[in-house]
Amino acid sequence: MTKVKTMTALAVSRSKAGTEIADKGEYTGLRCSVTNAGSRYWYRYKQDGKLKTFTIAYAADRSLAEVREAFLKLKAQRRMGQELMLPAGWGATVSEPSVFTVADMVDDYCKVLATRRKAKGVSHASSILNRLLVAPYGALPANKLSASHVQAAVNGQIEQGNNRQAGVLLNELAGAWDIAILKGHLPIDSADPVALVKRLLKAAGESTTGRRRQRYLTDVELKTLLEWLPNSSFSQGQRTTLMLTLWCGVRTGEAIAAKWADIDLDKAVWHLSDTKTGVPRNVQLPKPAVEHLKALRVLTAGTYVCPSSRSGTHLQQKSLTEQMWHQRQQGRECSIAAWTPHDLRRTVRTSLSKLGCPSEVAEAILGHTSGGIVGTYDVYRYERECADWLQKWCDYLNEVTS
Repeated sequence: MTKVKTMTALAVSRSKAGTEIADKGEYTGLRCSVTNAGSRYWYRYKQDGKLKTFTIAYAADRSLAEVREAFLKLKAQRRMGQELMLPAGWGATVSEPSVFTVADMVDDYCKVLATRRKAKGVSHASSILNRLLVAPYGALPANKLSASHVQAAVNGQIEQGNNRQAGVLLNELAGAWDIAILKGHLPIDSADPVALVKRLLKAAGESTTGRRRQRYLTDVELKTLLEWLPNSSFSQGQRTTLMLTLWCGVRTGEAIAAKWADIDLDKAVWHLSDTKTGVPRNVQLPKPAVEHLKALRVLTAGTYVCPSSRSGTHLQQKSLTEQMWHQRQQGRECSIAAWTPHDLRRTVRTSLSKLGCPSEVAEAILGHTSGGIVGTYDVYRYERECADWLQKWCDYLNEVTS
């Protein structure tokens, strides 16, 4: 992550590995790369239209004052057209302009993403780009990445039925391409290979969004699932996550990361400060959820409702699907049609409509926000109505299972 600020010895010593600090003012062009191995000061300049770098010293060998003094002498040498030379004993030489590769472009993009997205989103983008683009073309100069290369990567996913992943690859690569242009690694008029591939896919009628999943569980399937779940190979924390999703309609990511400090069992309210929409909300807890959490609180110490013994925080969301995969491999899955944890949330929403719950209340239960004028002027949270309808839903669920 590049930080443009006055370069001080304290700033360099306190910066995390992976940070690049660019000085300014009379020292513009002086940079410092912070790595696990140490910090390196260097001079970045353009000559004959090409970026060049000149290593000045390592922070462990020279003070910042010495580096700045040497840097100003180097700038003076350039103005006079002289060969760049440091004082005897410093040992730096002019390096050839480094080739900006596809791997460099993806790495730069992921660093920018880390300042804009949550860790999970950055990890997802990084995984797709590295697996589908860097693996086959990482060493290729970025300006040599053609539409043919991109199309080959995309077609490989489409042939496997991974249309949505192909779309993610295109969108993330488009972002990486833009960042490379903004940072000066690619000319602003460079041909964008993503735009051409998107046009070709559109002309061929090929979708890259994937089909929206519509799976929900019927009453019979719910009864089967709830009878199977207590004796399944899911852990206590995983079962709690699934049941909170089914009782309250929350996202599995919200349920698995729940903290005891955010839950008031006396008032039957669970406060969610970190949500997908960015809008904090209160989840009204129906009686089955309160009873379950009260019993669980006696057995669970620490911060999280679903703690992980490995990480010391909460269970990972992916542990749900991983455990389901193991169950299928062992022939121990629930005897209903294939389902995912998120299908439980869709089941809650569908069942609320079936029970006659008003749409605005059902949407509030799921934590969806209204758009347009309605979302701007109607900020009522329907908390009392949510509590009533969630209890009605759980009463219905109890009838189904009994």
